[in-house]
Amino acid sequence: MEISEFPLLKERKAFAISNANKLTKDEINTVTDGSLSRIVFIKTASAEIVVREMDCVPEIEYLKLKKYDISDFKIENRDKNFAGSIFTKKWDGTVLSSRKYEAGKLAKTGKRIVTPIQNLKSNEPLPTATNAENPCQQVEICTYVTYCEQVHIGDEWVFTGVCTPWENAGDCYFEEYCGPDQCDYNSSESCQCQLYGTGCTGEGDGNGDDPSPPPTNTDTISPCDNVDSLAKKY
Repeated sequence: MEISEFPLLKERKAFAISNANKLTKDEINTVTDGSLSRIVFIKTASAEIVVREMDCVPEIEYLKLKKYDISDFKIENRDKNFAGSIFTKKWDGTVLSSRKYEAGKLAKTGKRIVTPIQNLKSNEPLPTATNAENPCQQVEICTYVTYCEQVHIGDEWVFTGVCTPWENAGDCYFEEYCGPDQCDYNSSESCQCQLYGTGCTGEGDGNGDDPSPPPTNTDTISPCDNVDSLAKKY
């Protein structure tokens, strides 16, 4: 398996923030400003090319440690101090996996759930059982978005650095994070397959693990959307 990783810049940036209701507006802005996306191209054993978008959402304390700049972050070579979440998505936005890291190591894996514990009726059973050693935790996740201005200069689109304020996109859901029943990257090829959701069987379409339900917010923008209107404007 061959893997190439690059920074990814988009007109519409969107990041999933855990427990946003417990953060102040300034803290949310700090986390979203410090988050980043990377695009990963994977060549499987069958010569199939798989594309993955990886979102890295750091914890505030890790951002402070990095002086609020994690632009040197790479999925394939994580900082041993990294604390935060990594979301693996298909290019169409379908979430394949979410993982929480502490001190550079995989701490919990997340799974989107339909009914959070606090909304269950008294006669309904609780979802996934917890254990004393590594209990599960239900977390509310909300997507925050911003739009960044681009101008057409010569043959290139160039970001001006002007972006709208981060706003809640209205796409909030719950995930249940449990002990790492999936292994971490770089310990084996099968672990790489889990992280990138490629399957690694040499067959199929590279979907890998069963994906979580797609986000309810379908207002996604491809890199080619609005090109004509932007060209006329600038």
